[in-house]
Amino acid sequence: MKLHQVVSIHGLVQRWRQHSDKGSNAGKEKDLNEPVAPPSPKSPSKRSVQISEPPEVARANKGKRRKTEPPAAGSAPAVPQASLPSPPPSPRITFRPRPANRCSSGGSPISHPELGEIFRRYGTVYVNETFECTDAVDPVRLLTLSRKTLLSDARARGGNALADEVWEYTVSKRGKNGYTVKVEYTATAVLMKGEGITDPQKPVAIEIAKTKGINGLMTVTSRH
Repeated sequence: MKLHQVVSIHGLVQRWRQHSDKGSNAGKEKDLNEPVAPPSPKSPSKRSVQISEPPEVARANKGKRRKTEPPAAGSAPAVPQASLPSPPPSPRITFRPRPANRCSSGGSPISHPELGEIFRRYGTVYVNETFECTDAVDPVRLLTLSRKTLLSDARARGGNALADEVWEYTVSKRGKNGYTVKVEYTATAVLMKGEGITDPQKPVAIEIAKTKGINGLMTVTSRH
């Protein structure tokens, strides 16, 4: 090969290299001028380091985030749950005493029809007694006991009979088979005139007295 041919080939090679260097430099400048998009938060770059927390700390932080998380925009405020009404107070149980059976001879004084002429009056005699009984109540028997007390008072004053009698008694239940009977008896001590006139020795209005009795065999355990 001749010398002038080698020189011309060397010139072509130099021009080709210069053209290639200009093209690569222009590409690099174009890449530098183009904007670079930031890395997506959903896809972290390879250089980001993820630090894992222990399970206990993660659960605690998760609860805190739920408590402090503000409500979403446009959502309705939470309505508090209505509290259940308290139950009504239990009724108070009161134990009332058992009602007493009351009986009386009537509003007006009564005298036995077999009494004769009253010669003298010695005033009013009165007795108020309480009988404690078991198993039954015989009102006629209890009234007869109280009337005997009045007749003794009348004889002590000089009389021999009783007139204008009024009585009343009440029966109250006591325990399993006990009863309390309160007797009030009032009469007038009188002196009867005539031979063979004696006191009848029984209370007036016996049939009325039997209405509040309690059947059975009565035992008087106390009298005061």
